[in-house]
Amino acid sequence: MFSYQDFLIEKDALGFESCSEYYGSLLEALDKTDKEAVSYWKDFISASVDYAQARGEWLLLNREEKQAKDEMRTVKHNKVIYTLKIYVKYAQIQGQDLSWFEEMEGNRKQIGDLACYVSYIYALNAR
Repeated sequence: MFSYQDFLIEKDALGFESCSEYYGSLLEALDKTDKEAVSYWKDFISASVDYAQARGEWLLLNREEKQAKDEMRTVKHNKVIYTLKIYVKYAQIQGQDLSWFEEMEGNRKQIGDLACYVSYIYALNAR
């Protein structure tokens, strides 16, 4: 059994407070009238939801199942990173300040944490 506190003691854990701040910044940067921006946003959200599903089931898998799914989980994680980078770069070109991303950009684990948070927010709002 695991708790949120168990997660927080992990190296480089990106907690809810930070995720909320970063997510708010990403959302604020979104120009809902810009079809290209909206498309990049949806790509990021879709990749985040897909990755969060794979990550969420990870601790339920046995060793053989993990080995069988590890490559696909990495592919999904890479897609999150790729789509987030595209969205951030596009927003920055449009004049948005997302400079905080420069610190996170090389940290796969934190980007994965943010993707899971985003998926969590979307799941809650889908009720």
